[in-house]
Amino acid sequence: MHNHEVFGPSATVLPYDGSAAQAAALVALGQGSLVSSVYADDRDWLGDFLLAAAPWNGRVQVVSGKVADQTTPPGMVLPSCVHGGPGRAGGGEELGGVRGMDFYTQRVAIQGDRGLLGRIFGAGD
Repeated sequence: MHNHEVFGPSATVLPYDGSAAQAAALVALGQGSLVSSVYADDRDWLGDFLLAAAPWNGRVQVVSGKVADQTTPPGMVLPSCVHGGPGRAGGGEELGGVRGMDFYTQRVAIQGDRGLLGRIFGAGD
């Protein structure tokens, strides 16, 4: 199941031993993801999982009981969120709101006389 990228609607269900280490190992088998969602309240479990799973994701969405009724859907792209991922995730930054605009812009620095540049670009002397 980790050799093919299947776009939904689909869900993969498989057994695991309940440990954060094995859950993170399953994430790593995907060789890179845009986003993973984890639903848990156990801080110790989450801490172990997040440290091990984060390198394989562009974003990890943590849903606890406290925010479960307010959270965005899994994988939803928001302008304020980092989007894109490592490895086989293939970037994905073009969907990342303001950050995605970087593909359509070019940075440039213009150095010169402040008065002249101010008159050209409308800034005061």
